[in-house]
Amino acid sequence: MHAMPFVRLLCSTAFLALDCNSFQKFLSHIRPRHYFTSRNMSSFDGACACGAVTYTIQDDDLKEAAICHCKVCQAWSGGVFVYVASKHVDIKNKENLTTWNSSDWAERAFCQTCGSSLYCKITAPGPMQGEHHFGAGTLKDWKDIKLKKEIFIDRKPNGYEFVEHGGTKMTMEEIFALWGGSDDQK
Repeated sequence: MHAMPFVRLLCSTAFLALDCNSFQKFLSHIRPRHYFTSRNMSSFDGACACGAVTYTIQDDDLKEAAICHCKVCQAWSGGVFVYVASKHVDIKNKENLTTWNSSDWAERAFCQTCGSSLYCKITAPGPMQGEHHFGAGTLKDWKDIKLKKEIFIDRKPNGYEFVEHGGTKMTMEEIFALWGGSDDQK
């Protein structure tokens, strides 16, 4: 049985004293909003190294990871930044985060306690605005997520390769055309 018919049944019979909207509002405090839709999304949990910041990604399409080779990601992660991307994010304990604008098109966040690099968030106007790129290593389980893309490929050092034939490799120019922004990395 889907949740919505169940809610309608309860609204029309057992809880006549409450109107349907009030009852659904009451239920939303007990269960997450997506619980009462006909389609529950896949959930992926993550945290910084010390656990002071946790997050949940609700995204059925989270099946792929990417690598960023931009100069800021190289410095921020100590090499390459392997990430998963989603706009469907719930971050807990935000007071333990420090964010900074790393360019005119993105901000980054890290844990104030352990220093874990957590995410890069696209801030430039456009279709990618609001998308979070969480470090894949901060997910509790990412064994079924496949590496499929490398970005800022023209900034990658020559000493290594990741994405095999058939994967996507995008240059800095191609990324800026998609996301907006410029080469104004601080």
